[in-house]
Amino acid sequence: MPEILPLLWLKAGAVGARPELPAGAAEPVVFVPEGNNFAVLLDEGRLTKLLQSLSGRSGLSHVFIVTDADESFKAMAAEVLDTLRQENPGLQVVQLYRDYLTNFMINKRQGSPIVAASEAQG
Repeated sequence: MPEILPLLWLKAGAVGARPELPAGAAEPVVFVPEGNNFAVLLDEGRLTKLLQSLSGRSGLSHVFIVTDADESFKAMAAEVLDTLRQENPGLQVVQLYRDYLTNFMINKRQGSPIVAASEAQG
């Protein structure tokens, strides 16, 4: 997730300081950065923890849920909106596909095939 945090921060409007995970820190199952207007759920089995973490919080614009299961996402998004919408009227719940994120991180670590090919030719 550290690789995509700047993108999520930008998607949420770049409110507050750009959050970062400490180097070498384990990836949290729920990420709710202080001073920002978004949260990330990385383990769909921890929705209750996410909702507890956001209880009473206002000014949220985005909740990102990482899952490949569309039906699970729909159910979780409905629960997030039912629980948080009153204090966060413009709240958007966004699905991030785990497979896409995994591929993104693998490609980032290995370098883009297009860049690698152009470096090999040049």
